[in-house]
Amino acid sequence: MAYSLTGVFGGVLTTLMQIVIEFQPTDDGCRLEVTAQVIDLTGGDVQSQHEAGWTWILDRFESDIAEHGLIAG
Repeated sequence: MAYSLTGVFGGVLTTLMQIVIEFQPTDDGCRLEVTAQVIDLTGGDVQSQHEAGWTWILDRFESDIAEHGLIAG
């Protein structure tokens, strides 16, 4: 799965982002691989913010799976 988005703040285009999410089968489930490419048009350094955000998201996945279990499809 892939998607792209733009960040507009105060009517000004500030951020371009492309995200690719891949699920790959493994012997005991699947591997989730996420690649994020971000350009901050304001010249800011967004790397630490994105790392913190993705860490939170992936930790949340782990927490939800631990609480609710996996859903077999």
